[in-house]
Amino acid sequence: ADPTADETVTCTSTGGIDADGGEVTLSYAWDINGTPAGTGPTLSSTTSRGDILTCTVTGTDDSGATGTSTASVTVGNTPPTVSGVTLSPSSVYTNDTVTATAIFDDFDGQTVSGEFEWHVIDFATGVDVVAQSGPDVNLSGVSHFDRDDEVYVVVTPNDTVDDGTPITSA
Repeated sequence: ADPTADETVTCTSTGGIDADGGEVTLSYAWDINGTPAGTGPTLSSTTSRGDILTCTVTGTDDSGATGTSTASVTVGNTPPTVSGVTLSPSSVYTNDTVTATAIFDDFDGQTVSGEFEWHVIDFATGVDVVAQSGPDVNLSGVSHFDRDDEVYVVVTPNDTVDDGTPITSA
């Protein structure tokens, strides 16, 4: 899988073989979109979605002869997150509307929207039903819940590329 912008990337080599039986020393050079970005087997530089990371490994033997190998990878999308979701008002009556407030974040700086899957647990039967699903942050008690029912929402963030991990409200 492609790395994401918040990951350290490692370049591994199986080593080199010296036809003369000598030792081969490996060196690493990194670039991001053609600009030098570091040396060593790992790259911890700040990257962005879509950047092309290239690692060039050079093997040098005891006599100074060299050989190189290059590998590239494109930085993928970092899925968005939901750091919290709350419902309001804190006391709800049958004809009230419950509103979910979610806090979204995206490492790549993309705009995040949410999928709100509203659940109602029927007081009389204990059955958990998905009452409504979509972008709506509101659930109306007029058509979805009655006295003593329990209401909660599962919020899934999306940055137009990937869904993040869902979070469930109280």
